[in-house]
Amino acid sequence: MPAATPCRTLAALLLATSWPLALPVAAAPLDPRAFASLGVLDLAAGSYTLDSGGALPRLLDSASKVLAWGSFQGQADGFNPLIAVFSFDSVRIDAAASLRASGANPVALLSRQGITVGGVVDAAGRQGGPQGAGVGGAAGPGGGRGGDGGGEGRPGAGPGGGAGGYPGLGNCGWGEGGAYGGGGSNWNPCRSAARPYGDPAVRLQAGSGGGGGGANLFGSGPGGGGGGGGLELGALDFITLVGRARLSVAGGDFADGLAVNAGGGAGGGVLLHAPVIDLQSRPEGAPVLDASGFSGGRISFLAASGGVLGNTAGVTVAANFWGQPGVITYGTLAAVPEPASALLLLSGGVALLAMRRRRTA
Repeated sequence: MPAATPCRTLAALLLATSWPLALPVAAAPLDPRAFASLGVLDLAAGSYTLDSGGALPRLLDSASKVLAWGSFQGQADGFNPLIAVFSFDSVRIDAAASLRASGANPVALLSRQGITVGGVVDAAGRQGGPQGAGVGGAAGPGGGRGGDGGGEGRPGAGPGGGAGGYPGLGNCGWGEGGAYGGGGSNWNPCRSAARPYGDPAVRLQAGSGGGGGGANLFGSGPGGGGGGGGLELGALDFITLVGRARLSVAGGDFADGLAVNAGGGAGGGVLLHAPVIDLQSRPEGAPVLDASGFSGGRISFLAASGGVLGNTAGVTVAANFWGQPGVITYGTLAAVPEPASALLLLSGGVALLAMRRRRTA
C-alpha cells in the first residue's frame, strides 16, 4: 500500500487545525478517476476496520496499522454532508477477509478497474442495550445512533429517527422504529411513525436509529437500535460478489425488557455502480446484500444493461413485522465523463491540491 502523499499530509493538517476549506459538492455516483489513486487494495484473510470519521478517514489492519488514508467528498445533504472516499486502481476482498466500517460518514470504495468481494463488508447498525442499561445502539457509517432508554426514551438520530417511549406500562412506553427506505413502525399508539426519505443514487445516505423505550416499574427503558450505514461501491470495469460474499448495512435490532420494547434501527443505503455487476453463486453459497432492519433500507444498482447478472436471491430490504420493507431499484449507468483537472484551493493562504468529484450520470 503506497504511503500518504505530501498533499494528503497537508490535507490532514488543514482539517486537524479546523481551517476553513470548501469541499466540492456533487451528486452520486462518484467517479473513481476524480480522486488520487491509493494503488491496489488486496485484503487477504484477516480482520480490517475502516474509520470514516476523524481528520481523514482511514483503513486499518488487525494490528491497527494504517493501510490507506482516504479523503472527504461533500454532498448537498444535512444528515450526511460528507462521504469518506477510498479510490484504488483495483479492489479485492478475500473470502476469509472481514472489513468492519464505522464512523460519522457514509463510505465509498471506488476502483479504476474492478471490485471483487468474496468476504464480508460490515456497515451494519448495532443493537441497543437492554432494560436497566438502555444505551442506544451504535450506527453503521453515517447512520443515526439509537435513542437511549430512560424515564422517557430518547428519539433515534437521523431524519427518520424513531420516537422515544413514554414512562409507564403499556405500548405508549415502546420506542418507535427508525425509517429510511420504508416507514417506521407504528407499534406505539401515542407516537407517529417515522417517514421514509432519500435515494442512494442521488445522495449517499444511511439509515436512522430507533427510539429508546420508556421506564416502567421494572426498570429504565431499553435502548434503540442503530441505523445501518451508507455504502457505495463503484468501478469502471466490473463489480463481482462471489460465493458467500456479504455486504451488510442492516439496522440494529431492538432491545426489550419486561413489558417494554425499544425501536430497532432502519436498514441503511447501498449504491453499486459499474458497467457489469455480477452476483456469482458458488457451491458454498450465494452473495448477500442486506439492508434489512426494523424498517428496510435502500439498495440501488446502476449498470450498463440496467440489470444485474447472477443470483439476486440474497438482496434484501426486509422489515420487522411492525415496520415497512425498503426499496430496491435498478437503473442504467450512463457513460462516465473524464474528470476535471485538479483544482488549486486556497485556504488561509495555504494551497491544497484537491481532486474534484464529477457526477457520472
